[in-house]
Amino acid sequence: MKKETVIAVCLGIIFGVAVAIGLLVKTRDGQFQGNKPLNSAAQVTPTVIVSKTALPQNLQIVQPETGTITSTKSITIKGKTSKNAVVVIQSPIKNMVVRTDKEDFSIDFPLASGENVINITAYPKDAQSAILERELRVYSLDES
Repeated sequence: MKKETVIAVCLGIIFGVAVAIGLLVKTRDGQFQGNKPLNSAAQVTPTVIVSKTALPQNLQIVQPETGTITSTKSITIKGKTSKNAVVVIQSPIKNMVVRTDKEDFSIDFPLASGENVINITAYPKDAQSAILERELRVYSLDES
């Protein structure tokens, strides 16, 4: 090898090492400046907000009771749930969706002859509340 080639290679290696050391030092300083200390003086304390209006967190069916026998072709379903909830009533012959304006609701619902299995589901306005379900069995018998 020629003498100039050896000098050029050595200078290239020295220059590369110097650039690499400079980048490592600059990167390490940048990492420590952006971090916050683990033990800060200001501690965050979670707070609990309690609602002043107690909403019923259940679905109550007041009328009719399950197992009711009737001779009519429709029945009035009365119950209680949270205000502004969406109440879905499902049976094999009809589905109804109603939004409650207040805690009490009253809905006329048609019946088929024989056993009617009616599923009632309440979806509260508050998305964090649980979905509530009840099953109601009503028997509609013809008087002949």
